[in-house]
Parts: sequence; structure tokens; C-alpha cells
Amino acid sequence: MTSQCKMKVYEMRQNGVVSTTAKGLKCNYVLHVAGDHFGNDWKKVVLTCLREADELGDARSIALPVLGTGSGHVNPQEISEIMVHAFAEFEPQASNLTDVRVVVFQKSMFLTVSSQMKESVKSLNQQSTIRTPKTGVRGIVSEGPWSASAGSGSIQFGNITVQMKQGDITKEDTDCIVNSTNMELDLKKGAVSSAIRKACGKDMESQCAKKVDDMRQHGVISTTSRGLKCKYVLHVAGHHFGNDWKKVVLSCLEEAEKLRDAQSVAFPLLGTGIGNIQPEDIAKLMSQAFAEFGPQAVNISDVRVVVFQEAMLKPFAAMVKHSAGTGGIPQEQSIITRGTTSTGRVDLFFFSDQSDNIANGIRNLEALCKEEWITETSQDQVITKLTDHQIDSLHKRFDVELRVDRDKGAIELTGLRGEVGHATGKVIQYLRDIEKEESETEKATLLSRTIQWAYFEKDSPSDKKDFGKKENAAIEKAFTDNKKLCKVPFMKTKIEIDFSSLEGTAAKKTYNVMRRDLLQEAKQSIFDLPPSWQNMADEVNIECFPVAAGGEEFKTVEQRFMSTINNSKAKVLKVTRIQNRSLYQQYAAKRKQLEKQNPQGTQNEAWLWHGTSTDAIGSINAHGFNRSYCGKNATYYGQGVYFAVNAKYSARDAYSRPDAQGQKYLYLVRVLTGVYTLGDPKMRVAPSKTGSTGTELYDSVVNDINNPVMYVVFNDTQAYPDYLVTFQP
Repeated sequence: MTSQCKMKVYEMRQNGVVSTTAKGLKCNYVLHVAGDHFGNDWKKVVLTCLREADELGDARSIALPVLGTGSGHVNPQEISEIMVHAFAEFEPQASNLTDVRVVVFQKSMFLTVSSQMKESVKSLNQQSTIRTPKTGVRGIVSEGPWSASAGSGSIQFGNITVQMKQGDITKEDTDCIVNSTNMELDLKKGAVSSAIRKACGKDMESQCAKKVDDMRQHGVISTTSRGLKCKYVLHVAGHHFGNDWKKVVLSCLEEAEKLRDAQSVAFPLLGTGIGNIQPEDIAKLMSQAFAEFGPQAVNISDVRVVVFQEAMLKPFAAMVKHSAGTGGIPQEQSIITRGTTSTGRVDLFFFSDQSDNIANGIRNLEALCKEEWITETSQDQVITKLTDHQIDSLHKRFDVELRVDRDKGAIELTGLRGEVGHATGKVIQYLRDIEKEESETEKATLLSRTIQWAYFEKDSPSDKKDFGKKENAAIEKAFTDNKKLCKVPFMKTKIEIDFSSLEGTAAKKTYNVMRRDLLQEAKQSIFDLPPSWQNMADEVNIECFPVAAGGEEFKTVEQRFMSTINNSKAKVLKVTRIQNRSLYQQYAAKRKQLEKQNPQGTQNEAWLWHGTSTDAIGSINAHGFNRSYCGKNATYYGQGVYFAVNAKYSARDAYSRPDAQGQKYLYLVRVLTGVYTLGDPKMRVAPSKTGSTGTELYDSVVNDINNPVMYVVFNDTQAYPDYLVTFQP
């Protein structure tokens, strides 16, 4: 900022206002204005700022302070009226600026300013000479955070409605209530546990005694609740999850979802007792859990947070409402900046008998620096999930300046070309690791709804306990791969399962294990690869196989190509099948998600075309379609990855550049188009669905709603490159 301002001093003296970029702030620009340049004519000051903002081209909103009320000693009522008159007079030339905010810092001044502005707006709108279609003023005055309503209320997170209220959780009539307890299920400890024990008596104690092993394994168990208004009690031990309260809430919601006949859950204000967590902090974490679980909820639709102490309700509810409005992830800074790790400076001295030589030398050096000093920007929604630790690791390992904007899903790296290149590679690795972890978790969750492995002691076959989701997925994978043995984590040790005897051994104790087909599905699981694929070794993730010319598979691909290439001379020379195990499984998991969330009958998947050049083939085969490279050819309908209905479009030289032999390349791609809407060049992610709360997005965007020939997706797991077609145009 200091550097920009130094460069603009002359412009400031000339015009009285300058704009700078605002790295480090949530806004894009700062407008610096000098009131004395305008003789403290505050109407001119406001108008000049509005015009400057409008001329920026991409600015649609501006925030102004209550100008002149500090060292200018202007009366708040007077400046309020002046500002409203300036707003009425302002006519946008570029038609960009639509949102103007006046931000009042002092609470004591707010009522004066807001009431005067309301009066001024009312007065202006009664004057027909001023209130024309162009310049009519509409005033919306909203109060600041000091008067935000905070109390009982409800907020929608995906498929669940969250209510907040004051009361005693043991008196709630929801299907489930949550009891924060210990790993040993000792209900004598804790006020809520003691109340539950007193109400439910020996029946509750008996159930808990039988489920201690299960509690140690999973950290959460359910019991029936005879004696209470609810049907079930979910007992959860925060210690099992390392007091990660977001995980605690998610685990409770997932446990409730399994109960099938449960539709509502009541939570206490977790962690605020002996955990000493502030209500605002637990509100952030619980909101994140609600936002993550909400879109996937099937059975659970009603969640209540019951606050025992009335004084805690207001700060908790206010933060939940704030979190809902910011995507449920307010616990981390939205914008993070880190400078280079290098320090110090180098002084260069130029000597010559002619000043022209010195000027040329400086220009050449600056040109070299400009060439080697670059900025790379990557956009990916997964960037929103980069942890502070990963960002700090990047900063320590590479000598680059970095700026992460979590709100926009963008990371900007600045430095020497080589360092930026290495750092960008590491960023891509982090993003793929996050996607892989999310994909594996999603696949494990989907699998647990169809196949569930369980264990029980030999003398207690009726007391079956389910393995955790990740353990369940690992066991199922080993079983379907015809392995004889399988080891998975189990009660702080490992259990070795023998599939021939269906027995498991852990800590010298033997258990029986069983496989339950929850939906009576015979053999198919989400791990199955396409039947047309050739066999690959277990340790191999990717192989490319030529498809035999003349076979049915080759003819099918060739027919798809020839039917839309609109060039009778074009000839398919070769078809290559791409077999990428991890990429396909991520795609399959995403397809399952769309099939579940979209209305029945939606055509979620389509075969589309994508042109490429030889230098990109290796990367696409290995990593799929990376939307970080969007804009290389065009972004008419959004900043994502483009796929065409017709091969003719993708075969253009702009998208499929011919190689030295004149051959060109197209991918035949499976794309999850799902529910789509009209695209826009400025879209970085798909917009929220019409009528949704903002958390449910369209799956793709198109060039034409009624007859789409171009689809754009913003999630890298929504497209799988099935075949690479080599052809002669």
C-alpha cells in the first residue's frame, strides 16, 4: 500500500482522489480522498468517490464513512443530508455501481445518521423534479451488530433446520438428545448424565454397561430412553475426538441418521462447562458441522440447540446466524498473506560517462526482473479448505509471497519463476490430497449405507457392534479383492480378520465378524470399476490401453465422433482407453452424490467432448481436467472446464491444436452435468439454485438453457476422461 501511494502522490495533488488495490483487506480497492482539495465541499467529495468507483469497471459496491465528522467537525445530521443529496445526483456512467453503504463507527452517532438519512430520502422522493427513473433514491437503513437480534430462532442449513432455545435438554421431546459424557459411560459424572440416570434408572445403566466397548471404539453410542420424552439418548465422549467439537457434532448427527426412525436431535451447548469454551467459539464449530452435514441429511431434518443458561443464548445465537451468512466457516481468516522469507536488500550502482547508458542499463535490469518475477493465481474451491498449517508450510518451504483468499477459493503466489513453479506444484498436491481424503470419506459413508461389517463376542451374537466407516470400507475392499486376512484399527489396537472363518483377533481376544447387506444388493459396491476395463495390478493406479480397431468398443466411440464432427474426410486413427483408478472412484462418488440429491429422473451424466493438444495429454490422463487453467482459450460462460456436445466444436484448432504430423486429439468424456443454469463470464463457481438457502449449488452451467451445446463444470471430480481419440481432420 505504501508503495502504491508513493507512486500516486502527483495524481492525488491533481485530482484529490486516487484508487489503490487492497491486498490484505476484504475489499478489492481503497479510494483515498482529500477533502481539502475540494475546499471541504463534502457533496463534491462524495460524488467524486462514487464516479471514481464507477470508472474502475469491476466495482459494484462502495462503503463510505460518515465523512468530515472527525477533524472536520461537521455535524452528523448535516453530513447525512449532504451524502443523501450526492447519492440522488449521482448517475452511473458505466452502470456498474449499485450498492452504496454508509458505515457508522460510533454507536452513539448511528441513530442520528440513520434517522436523518431516512428523512432526507423521504423528502427527496417527494420532489418530482428529483425523483426521476434515473435518479430516484431508495433508502435502506440497517442497524449495526450492536443491535442485531439474538435469541431463539431458526436457520436453514441444507436439509436441516436449526433452532436455538433456552431450556433443559432432558425435558426436550425430540427423537434424540445428546449427552456429553466420558469413555466409560459413567453416568454419575456430569449434571446432564446424572439427570438422565435418575430419570431412566437401571435400564439406562444396563444398556450403557453393554456398550462400553462400542463407546471406546467409536466415541458415540445410542441408547433407548425410557423415562424421558425423547426416544434415544446419544452419548458422546469429546475426549475420543481430541475435543474437536466439530467432529463431535458431526458424529452425533451421523449416529442419529443411522437410527432410521429419528428425525430430530437436541444438542446442549457442548464444551462450555469443564471445557471452558466460549459460546461464540462453540457456535462457530457447531455451525460448520451443521453446514457440512445439512446437504447430506436424509432422515434428520430438525436440530435444536438447547442452552441451559439464558445469558449464553444471545451470544451463541448471534454467532450461529453470522456463521450461516458466511458459509459456516468463520473460524479462520478469509484472507491470509505471507511475505517472502528472504530479508535485506541489494544496492546496485551504475557508472558511465553518459546518462543514456545508465538509463538503458536500468531499463534492461528492470526488464529482466519483470521477466523473472512472476505472479501465478490458481482458483479452486478446495483452496477454501487449506489449513493454516499447510499455508505456513508453503511459506517456510518456498521463497514466495503468497495470498490466500478463502472466500473466493484463490491462491496467489509471487516470486522468482522457479520458486513459484515449485510452490504451485505443492499447492496442487495439497488440493488433490484434500480431495482424495474427502472422496474416501464420502465413499466410506455411501458404502456404510449399503454394506456394513459388524463384530460380536462369541457368547453374545445379539449384541452386534458396527465397525467405523473407514474400517468398514477397508474390510469390504479386502473382502471383494479376495484377500484371506485384513487388519484394521480396533479399540486403540488392531483386529486381524480371517475371512475364511469370519473371526477377528485383537489383544488375544477372539470375536465373530459378519457382513450385512443393508439394501439386499448382491455384489456391486462403489469400488467396482467399469466392466470394460482391462485388469491392472493392485499397486498400479493408471494405465492407458489402445482399443482394438474393428471391435464394438472402437466402433461405438468412432460412431459418436463421426456423428457430430460434420467432416466426412475426418478419420479416426486411434482410440485409447484411460484407466485411472483413483480418478474414476472420485468421479463415481460424485455421481452417487448427484443421484441422491437431484430430483428423480434428472439426467445427471452425459458423454461430451474436450479438445486438447499433445502437451496436456499426460496431465489430463493423470490428474483429470484442472479448472485452474481455465481462461487459456475462453471463459464466455464461466471460469470452469468446458465440454461440448458436438465433436466439431472441440476439434477447432483453438482447442485441439494439430501436432507435427497434422493429427489432432479429442477426449470423449463422461461429465456430471446434473441440474444446470445459464453461465456467465464472471462465474468462478456455479451459482446457488433458485429457491435454495444458498448452500445448494447448480451442478453445471450452459450456453443456452433450452438447447445447450456447451457445458461448464467447476468441480474437478465431475468429469472423467474415458477415451482419447486421435484423428486426421
